[in-house]
Amino acid sequence: MVLNRGSKLDDIATGGDLATGTFERAMLWFSENWPKGAEWPAGVPRPVLQTEAAE
Repeated sequence: MVLNRGSKLDDIATGGDLATGTFERAMLWFSENWPKGAEWPAGVPRPVLQTEAAE
């Protein structure tokens, strides 16, 4: 769901890597879909949508 292709997770599990843009899209997906009331992990910067950052 996050990366829109399960094969990428298999690649990572066997030592593969992510492009920076893919990582950023995944982090944004997690931020936008994080459960209400759940604490975001300490030490992990939470991405902010550009429209929110401009406000």
